[in-house]
Amino acid sequence: MSTGEIRELYLREKFGTGDEAKAEAIARIRQHGISEDDAKQLFDIFFFIPPVQDMINWAAKEVFEPDAIEKYGLADEFEALDLSLFAMAGVSPEQAKNYWMAHWQHPGLNTIQELLHRTDFTEADMWEWFRLVEIPPFWREKLIKIAYSPFTRVDIRRMYRENVLSKNEVITAYHEIGYDEWHAGKLAEWTFKHYAPEDTGEDKEVRELTKAEILRGYEDKVIPRDLAQEGLINLDYSPPAADFLLILR
Repeated sequence: MSTGEIRELYLREKFGTGDEAKAEAIARIRQHGISEDDAKQLFDIFFFIPPVQDMINWAAKEVFEPDAIEKYGLADEFEALDLSLFAMAGVSPEQAKNYWMAHWQHPGLNTIQELLHRTDFTEADMWEWFRLVEIPPFWREKLIKIAYSPFTRVDIRRMYRENVLSKNEVITAYHEIGYDEWHAGKLAEWTFKHYAPEDTGEDKEVRELTKAEILRGYEDKVIPRDLAQEGLINLDYSPPAADFLLILR
């Protein structure tokens, strides 16, 4: 019987348990002509040593951080685990617990953003989450920034008209909703032309109406066609679509 087979028999408790099983395993090792001291040392390496990558994973998963273990309940439900299977692989209860604490899956980025928007979850909590899921520092501030919604195109136009956004801020706002330099510039140019802040009075009031109000006003001949069309365009209808809606009236 090889020493490897002796190890497997010992780990599967074929020699019994406790000190008696240990003594039997050492005795069988000595049958290979190995001294008692060497047999004891050989017995000591029967047990599993986690690979380096697992140890790194444990450190990354807060296995060695008591405060995190307590806060997130990483050790919870471990007592329900059948440790006999681990023992047969030479894994000690302590190591089995480390594997258990590292096995949890934390919420993903989309869920974290929803928590930030809809609960008492804070940016400080999000920074802690970055560490939990091992987001490299390079990305963290950037992910915080995109956690919040940008202005919509309608928002941008209205805010420019009300002098809330400057021309540079309008271009930046278009960048933030996905337009590249050229498209953002052209869209901003169009905004500056059609939504100049100096517009006041009836024109402005028409642009702030809803679709139903604009169409009703046009149908009742309260709003002229050109203002009705501009009001619909302001609501993100294309010129052909706005024209079609007015034709139907």
